[in-house]
Amino acid sequence: MNDKNIAGDADENVLGALLAATGTRQAPSDAQRREVLAAVGAEWRAQVDARQRRRRFTGWAAAAAVAVVAVSAWWVRPMLSPAAEPFARVARVEGTVEYRQRGSWTHAAAGARIAVRSALRTGQAGRAAIEFDNGVTLRLDHGTRLAFAAPAEAALDTCASQTPQLK
Repeated sequence: MNDKNIAGDADENVLGALLAATGTRQAPSDAQRREVLAAVGAEWRAQVDARQRRRRFTGWAAAAAVAVVAVSAWWVRPMLSPAAEPFARVARVEGTVEYRQRGSWTHAAAGARIAVRSALRTGQAGRAAIEFDNGVTLRLDHGTRLAFAAPAEAALDTCASQTPQLK
């Protein structure tokens, strides 16, 4: 054995003798016992409540973070998506004709290329002819608004005449 163990044994013997000399501890009164139990119970309840608040906050914070990421991704997605491939062109323009690819409406000139996720509208005195890459021509009368979801899919929002003319 080493010297540390011998010294440790001697300290334990002294401590044991001191405890034996003091005798047994006096039991607390019922009032003291209730007071200590109430204090310990209150501290335990405070700790549990604080932990639950942290968990709730963490849950809401995580939900908020997911919502922020989702909204950000939805907002940034169009900016990061590749440019749509043109599939038609504006063949003829009379009067006011406007084109929207991304964002605001701009004046459409003859020869402008039309891509997916774009729209074309004619003013009250405007007319346009659209020539698709497959050779089909579509004529738009005044007050018409046409949105292109895909090369073979368009939505007619407004139209002055009852039937668009395909030629």
